[in-house]
Amino acid sequence: MHVVERSGELEVRDVPGLHWLLGLLFVGVGVLVMLGALGLARDAETLRSWERGLAVVMGGAAVVVGVWILERSPLSRLRVDGGARRLEIVRRGLRAAARWRFPRPR
Repeated sequence: MHVVERSGELEVRDVPGLHWLLGLLFVGVGVLVMLGALGLARDAETLRSWERGLAVVMGGAAVVVGVWILERSPLSRLRVDGGARRLEIVRRGLRAAARWRFPRPR
């Protein structure tokens, strides 16, 4: 979290970098497990079909968890302007950005 104060305005930023790192780790390892089970590994042909299937399912679950972590960890910024009596919240995620302003513009 980073806090900056400038002439009556306060800005708070939250960059969840470690959450992003964890999410990317899950996605990367999941993809490697899936590709290894599908033939990328040298000894993939020694695996039984149920072992390959289980590895693909587990790798897929890791990818889903990684994307879920990335989706739930947006970049956030809060800006409070005491003089103008305004508040703004901006959140940027994987899919889109959302912005809320108070009082609402007319």
